[in-house]
Amino acid sequence: MRTILCHMCLAALLGLAASPAWSEQAVPSEPLSCVFFQAFECTPEDGCEATTPEELDAPRLIKIDLAEGKLVAASRTAGALESTIKLSERVGGNLILQGLDGALPWSLTLNDETHILTGAATDDDSGFVMFGVCVPPSGP
Repeated sequence: MRTILCHMCLAALLGLAASPAWSEQAVPSEPLSCVFFQAFECTPEDGCEATTPEELDAPRLIKIDLAEGKLVAASRTAGALESTIKLSERVGGNLILQGLDGALPWSLTLNDETHILTGAATDDDSGFVMFGVCVPPSGP
């Protein structure tokens, strides 16, 4: 299963490499569709361990709606999720998004050229890092 998922992610990355980047000035009017394909859970006692978004009960698929200033996703147990983007800033070819979901702060970094997405969230005794890719609104 993991091999199939890796092949799907590789195919998506190859397709995105040929697709146009969204510019630093443009804010897509349509939501960006993103998929997380790798995750890590880190604690002071155990260090970081590879896991999956499903094992963390984190959403694998998310939509980033920059025009509305929100993230929309779903998890197995929580169902539909929506989080407000509190900060949106471009830095060095990356779009940085930050927000707060209840007591869980999160941060996303989206590369303008490669469309690679890195996400992090923390609570009082652990941290979570996830890696994924986003499809531009025009598609590859």
